[in-house]
Amino acid sequence: MRHRWGSRQALRHLRLVTVLITVLMLAGCHAPRESSSSPVTLRVAGSTSMLPIIQDLADAYSQGHPGVYFEISAADSEAGLLSLRQGRAELALVSRLLTQDEESGSAYGNQALSQTVIAHDDVAIIVHPANPVRNLSLIDLRSVFGGQVSSWQELGGLDTPIEVVSREAGSGTRNVFEHAVMNGRRVTPNAVVLPNSSTVLDYVQTHEGAVAYLSSLYITPATAVLGVDAHPAGQSDSGADAYPITRPLLLVAHKESSAELRAFVAFCVTRMGAAAVSSAMQGIHAAGQSAAAPHGVATNSPMMVLPVSCSALIPSARSFSTQLSRRSLSIPAGLGFSFLRPYCVGHGLSTSMNAKP
Repeated sequence: MRHRWGSRQALRHLRLVTVLITVLMLAGCHAPRESSSSPVTLRVAGSTSMLPIIQDLADAYSQGHPGVYFEISAADSEAGLLSLRQGRAELALVSRLLTQDEESGSAYGNQALSQTVIAHDDVAIIVHPANPVRNLSLIDLRSVFGGQVSSWQELGGLDTPIEVVSREAGSGTRNVFEHAVMNGRRVTPNAVVLPNSSTVLDYVQTHEGAVAYLSSLYITPATAVLGVDAHPAGQSDSGADAYPITRPLLLVAHKESSAELRAFVAFCVTRMGAAAVSSAMQGIHAAGQSAAAPHGVATNSPMMVLPVSCSALIPSARSFSTQLSRRSLSIPAGLGFSFLRPYCVGHGLSTSMNAKP
């Protein structure tokens, strides 16, 4: 009798195991399968002016290509081209036209380059909000940045010394400004030289005599922007009366590049890519406002970003940290770049999306 009961119990266990195996097999047939292809990381480097745009493009592309990840480092256009030449990046962000030597490859060891225009940007002239001057001619600008005019009073403003602010050598924004405004003349050696657009914006907003140039993408409602020959920045067109200081924003790669990189560049000029570019160019105003926020706080983000590991604050994130000493930001896959774009832009951080979630 005991033996018969044990046999029945064993039979029940056997039936239960069979049912479980069947259920698991059926579930496996309908469960989404992981992509068999290996993850791909695209390294991007270059202009800080293009940082908000490339972050939104990378975010949009990653949503449809979950196996593709991005490492983005923003410095300036020349640094991006150098990284491309040295194999430390597959894509350069360049905020000016390429020279003929650069495009042909003769400037980079016969490595021919391809360029794709994804947007156009005006280089705005900004002053402190208390400065009553609101328009200068190109000739006046040349005199101001050349150091020939030393007081705003000479230009119809207050009796305040002019403090010229410029960008570092290698900046695409500086390259465009010098070609369009200086006409071969040098910017005064007394100029304050700063490393990126956000630091330029911060400096001008806190120094009453300052005047500077920067990407119009960084203009906020609180920014005092000068017209140039009575034309406002950010509203340029292709006619004869267009704003005179403008430039293309380029994605630059080797003509012989990977299939995944070519696919990403092609995406950037599709309707979805153009929508991401437009969103970035409209949304950067909020990011620019965050530059004046207390250090470590992104005003448009639902959380505080600290220079320590923050994975405990985001349950879905397996790795989330800012490394301010390296000027880099690591973002967990799935969060997307737009979540932290205001902080990145406001503090000149390079960013990367984790290659492994």
